[in-house]
Amino acid sequence: MTRPGTDEGDLESLLRDLDVVVWEADARSLAFRYLSGAAERVLGRPASAWLADPGAFAAHLHPEDRSQVTAGLLRAAEGEPLDVQHRFLAPGDDVRWIRTIARRSERDGLPVVRGTCSDITESRTELDARADAEERFRKVVERLPAIVYLESVEKVRSDEHGSTVFGEPGSLLYVSPQLTDILGFSPETWIADPTA
Repeated sequence: MTRPGTDEGDLESLLRDLDVVVWEADARSLAFRYLSGAAERVLGRPASAWLADPGAFAAHLHPEDRSQVTAGLLRAAEGEPLDVQHRFLAPGDDVRWIRTIARRSERDGLPVVRGTCSDITESRTELDARADAEERFRKVVERLPAIVYLESVEKVRSDEHGSTVFGEPGSLLYVSPQLTDILGFSPETWIADPTA
């Protein structure tokens, strides 16, 4: 739907400026029928290249993600919405993380799949780095000859001077496995009932 005073050129300019590829594909073959101008920025090739080669998108999916994404697109063509994060092989061996959203629709009475592709590489890289750091921290904690635990803090507030005031300790969130060797309780038992 367009507003008065707008035309397809304005819409195409808007879509080109977004960091999201808006696309439409044939529901039977999944061949692209349209890709917005952001295709080159997000997927590494201009829209015309993707339109000219119907198998190119699937060929550029990371081998470990290809079957999941193609199966999801096929299900989207049948009416099941798709929202998936996957790796994508851009030109120059550049691996990008892409979020693909798709759903079935109709154009001129024919079934199509419409969706978006957005580059989430930066946020995914940050998420993976945080998970790696947490894993390294967990390994260090679980090798210490002591019990380490994390507890939530209830009623965090600021006093009249703006200083943070912490309330009473809350529930246990984590207890290291050394608890079993030192006190004879499993971490799960201790978390469920720390007064046991």
